[in-house]
Amino acid sequence: MMEDLATLLFVTMRVLVAFALPAIGVVLSVRDVMIQNWKRGVWFFRCVCVSAYLGVAFWIAGASARPSVGFETYDAFCGRRGWLFDELYYETHRDDYARLYPITGKCNAYYDLVPAWVNPAIAALILMTLLCLAGMAWIIIRRCRSNSPFPT
Repeated sequence: MMEDLATLLFVTMRVLVAFALPAIGVVLSVRDVMIQNWKRGVWFFRCVCVSAYLGVAFWIAGASARPSVGFETYDAFCGRRGWLFDELYYETHRDDYARLYPITGKCNAYYDLVPAWVNPAIAALILMTLLCLAGMAWIIIRRCRSNSPFPT
């Protein structure tokens, strides 16, 4: 009984951290856009943090959807989902399984263990992170040139 309660508490805390932190960042960013307070470096920094956090979270979600080692685990993973594992396909595409991006974990030529939305979401979040970093740099350069502590 106590183990179940501890597991429930642990899972609840993980979900809270996984969803509450980016949700707070998104709510604060939207609020700043609505009150036209987005021209400050803090807004861009918050967007960088949220997009980088979500990018890492989505990458972990995609990477955890595939097994980590060997034929037996892929065979078991694919079998649980009702697909046959093709060892010949695995051998000919071995390099695809070891890449960090795009994440793939194919059972055969027709079925991938990694959900289809993971790789485009990671690419979009990387792009958003880079754009927000560029926005932060733009704000900093503008402030340095005008010698003003606040944007105009």
